[in-house]
Amino acid sequence: MLFKNGLIVAVVAQAAIAAPLQQHTTTLMVPADMPTIQENVDKVLSGIDKIIGDIKAYSPEKKDLTALLADSAAILSALADGTTKIKASPALGVADVLSILTPVGSLDTKVADVASALKDKKADFEKGGQIKDVLDQLQKQYAATIPFSKAITGSLPLPSVLGIIADPIAKGITDKLAGAVTDFGGTVPA
Repeated sequence: MLFKNGLIVAVVAQAAIAAPLQQHTTTLMVPADMPTIQENVDKVLSGIDKIIGDIKAYSPEKKDLTALLADSAAILSALADGTTKIKASPALGVADVLSILTPVGSLDTKVADVASALKDKKADFEKGGQIKDVLDQLQKQYAATIPFSKAITGSLPLPSVLGIIADPIAKGITDKLAGAVTDFGGTVPA
């Protein structure tokens, strides 16, 4: 992890020195909007925490997905709202590139946690006859995560340089959701 952060700092510093001054003045003069990104990632993280608890509490005998469907709707709403707000916010400054790693890293970890919780309960969902319902929600989550991730990575300065670093991080999140979709017998939506 330290190597990755050091590599990012080196690439950002090199790009900042090598790029024309005009390009940086526009990026650096705009106030960074990390609070918007952090606030919207926090909403998604909060929704994921809630759905993990409800997944663990699911009982196939009750066959009740009400809480899970409400949690999923809240996450979908947070992703859609966050995508809109992040796209409308000013781009990040070069100095804020490292600070974005923490919320995105947390999101990656939480998505792995929800995928694991779902996998652990898959037999219960099968027993309750609700695999199709869970799969439907996973596919919707996957589809909503792509524009959310693109909004975050699109707010980065020097996209031609930083995209090489940020895109694989964002892809890790969508790959985990895609894995959950296939675990439940589905195909990843285009």
